[in-house]
Amino acid sequence: MSNSNIIEETEPQETPEEISSRLIKEICQPLMLENEKLQQIKEAFLIDLQMGLCKYSHGKSMSKCWLTFVQELPGGCENGTFLALDWSGGINFRFVAIYLKCKKDFHMDSKIYEIPGKLLNGPGVDVFDFIAESLSAFVKTFQVIAADDESLPMAVNFEFQVKQSSINKAELVAWDNGINCPDVVGRDVLQMLREAIERRGEIKLQMLILVRQPIGTLMNGAWHDQNCKISLNVGAASSCKACYVEKVTNMSIYHNPKGNTIPTMLICCEWGSLGDNGKLEFLQSRYDKEIDAKSQNPNAKLLEKLLNLENLGELLRLLLMDCLQAELLCKGNISEQLRQEGSFKTEYMFLIATQPPQNHDITREIFEKLGYKNPTDFDCEQMYFICNTILRRSAYLVAAIIACLIERVGDPYTVVAIDGPLSHLHEIYNCLIAAKLSQLVRPEHKFRLMLSEDGSGRGAALTSAVINSKCQAEMLKMKLVSRSSTRKSNNGGAKRNTENLF
Repeated sequence: MSNSNIIEETEPQETPEEISSRLIKEICQPLMLENEKLQQIKEAFLIDLQMGLCKYSHGKSMSKCWLTFVQELPGGCENGTFLALDWSGGINFRFVAIYLKCKKDFHMDSKIYEIPGKLLNGPGVDVFDFIAESLSAFVKTFQVIAADDESLPMAVNFEFQVKQSSINKAELVAWDNGINCPDVVGRDVLQMLREAIERRGEIKLQMLILVRQPIGTLMNGAWHDQNCKISLNVGAASSCKACYVEKVTNMSIYHNPKGNTIPTMLICCEWGSLGDNGKLEFLQSRYDKEIDAKSQNPNAKLLEKLLNLENLGELLRLLLMDCLQAELLCKGNISEQLRQEGSFKTEYMFLIATQPPQNHDITREIFEKLGYKNPTDFDCEQMYFICNTILRRSAYLVAAIIACLIERVGDPYTVVAIDGPLSHLHEIYNCLIAAKLSQLVRPEHKFRLMLSEDGSGRGAALTSAVINSKCQAEMLKMKLVSRSSTRKSNNGGAKRNTENLF
């Protein structure tokens, strides 16, 4: 065969832009999570939950599980006026009053108060007296009156570290965020608040209960849709928390009182520390490790650091710096702005990721803020790709946690209430979560995501409505039993003893 009949096949040569694009993808590769890795996260979280609910392994679980002592969700027929104290940490707190008439009528009043600086390091009784004084002012200002003109139920969202032994007992473990009243540590904060309110003698409380924010988020969701069995708070620092409906038979950390026939309880869990034992080390890129090393708590809450708002922008800046040093973007020029830690704000990432792929106007504006005047279309396209890569990883990690909880609840259809800045400010984030959930959840489980607002205030007040309804039902039941026992006693039968619900 002559040489003229031989056709040489040569590999097509990559253009400089194609080479740069391929290398940028290689740099981003550690942030791209395949479903196999997400299933590993899902399985690790399930094992952690099981450990956290077992009295023998509770202390070894990375994802801390807390009993809430809340066993029922809103039925939609709650009526009355209900209070909540939202003290989420720090020197500010808020009172909330909600007025319910089934689902036909809902109204809410709220006001924020600030604890005076002179009280922050003094006797704890002074702080609680100030809160009681503020409550009296709030009730007078908004003319908060119980439906029966008697006592008011109130829930307290208290986000300081406490040891909770029942729904109305919470022993303070430690203060933070600017408050240090040492004499309160080790004491029941709900009892101290009740005593302060009683000292003023202006308001009668029917009950006072402790509610954590994820419970309120779930209560909000369930009030709108009774299929809501899971809530998730995500986005800000220290907010990777969830609440879900668990079977009482699955938890040996709870001693079920005799006579309690309710089969479920809400469980709160903090999942930001999942993987702190090294089992999810494959998730950390070298950029994540650099961010962790500079944090206030190195080697702790590693999963939380991969997805909270504080770190996403810095993660992108570090990755962008590598691309620039390799001369893959902007001709390798590194601006003074970009050299500064924290200069790439997380909001830039969302602005870029949500614009149409072929429209680079917003990306060019952000490049200019970072010190780059004439970025090319290629630079803008790659910035778009990097932003989406980081957002996808964050959303997919959340999806893995939700997928585990959906299957743990086990219902054919489950509504998931989500709260937090990532979900409320950025619709694309919720879309990414939902899309990945469809791949991670077993086909027999259907789901829907729902935004839930103000779990620490409105949700807490809704919790007091649910507990109050339960109390009233129990009291009615005891009255009926008492009447029946009295009739039997008069006929020679034995009387039956009754106990206070709390």
